[in-house]
Amino acid sequence: MKTKILTITLITLMMGIALSSKAGNNDTIKGTNPANNTEFQACINLYPNNIVKFHVVKPDQEKVRLRIYDDGGILLYSYLIRKHNTARIGFDISTLEPGKYDCVIERNKEEILRKTIVKEI
Repeated sequence: MKTKILTITLITLMMGIALSSKAGNNDTIKGTNPANNTEFQACINLYPNNIVKFHVVKPDQEKVRLRIYDDGGILLYSYLIRKHNTARIGFDISTLEPGKYDCVIERNKEEILRKTIVKEI
């Protein structure tokens, strides 16, 4: 029983790493790489259950907006983070058509991080 649980856990972990690394090749960071600054941190990941997760660590006074656009540039999702120091926000893209989607993190109306996610069939 313990072996089965360990095997399932390892397989799930490996699938998550494989999908994250596949989607990770399409990052575009703007400016002087503020996404890795000690004050402001941001990342975007796609998980196996078609959930796009945004993780943001920011100062209180800044406004950070999370957005998802389709391949044609049409805004599909938008979420404004105002007061939280750390936010982990997930968007379910399972109902969207297969294709490419741009996930964007904006800080004070400036694009900080862009990642293209490919949703397959």
